[in-house]
Amino acid sequence: MIWSTTYTEDLRLLKSCQIRYWNELRSTFRKIYIPSYYDMELMQQLHRLQQKDLSIEQYRQNMELLMLRAEIKEESRLIITCFQSGLHFDIRDKVELLPYNDFNNLVQLCIRVKDQIKRKSSFKKIIL
Repeated sequence: MIWSTTYTEDLRLLKSCQIRYWNELRSTFRKIYIPSYYDMELMQQLHRLQQKDLSIEQYRQNMELLMLRAEIKEESRLIITCFQSGLHFDIRDKVELLPYNDFNNLVQLCIRVKDQIKRKSSFKKIIL
């Protein structure tokens, strides 16, 4: 708050445009202090994001965090496609066959499929 007040007063003294809204402050801050290559790096991280050893929820949170940092507001179809491309193959293959309405529904299906895979693998270990 102190920085924003000081910055707004400095702009007023310089007879520049006043910052009245939070979005204006954020965009001005990004232009001044964030390097130009930062957005490109975030996009690359987002496209390379993989589930690996993460839980479905952790993977979702990482993806949403990268999208927030890069200020990406994609269509739900693109978000779903990006999310699916980073999933484990066994989860992705099963989820692609199931119907879902939106991104949240897809995440819940992934969690259920992963739980099902765990149950089957533990059952096979018991039999062997």
